[in-house]
Amino acid sequence: MAKATEGALEAALRMVEEMPQSAGAWVDHWHREDGGSEVDPLRLVLNVRFTGDLEVNERRVREVWGGALCVSAARYTMTELIEVTERVIKEFPQVRSSWPDVVANRVGVLVFVATPEFQAELDARYGVGMVRATGEARPVD
Repeated sequence: MAKATEGALEAALRMVEEMPQSAGAWVDHWHREDGGSEVDPLRLVLNVRFTGDLEVNERRVREVWGGALCVSAARYTMTELIEVTERVIKEFPQVRSSWPDVVANRVGVLVFVATPEFQAELDARYGVGMVRATGEARPVD
């Protein structure tokens, strides 16, 4: 498969990153039975998410990638996730770190204690489901 190479995978990842409706991409791969460590492009799945027309976006990715491909719908684009990631850090000093969670299609934030009240404030400000707080410690009941 000429389009299932490491170079084709890198080209597909770059392409997806630049597509306006992209919600990100990640690669899943099977472990080699012989215990080898190099990645075999024929034994991986390129996962891509989009907010727009999945068939159109899949055809574009298929122009460069011929290996296993999983295309799924997303609510938020990567651009939106990155914008909220940056806003959360600026707007909430208690946030220790913030990142776009491509697989869950939301922004993850880490705080010392993630209370239900803090999550409700995030939901009110950014919309339910956009940001999910995780605590390093749990509140005492």
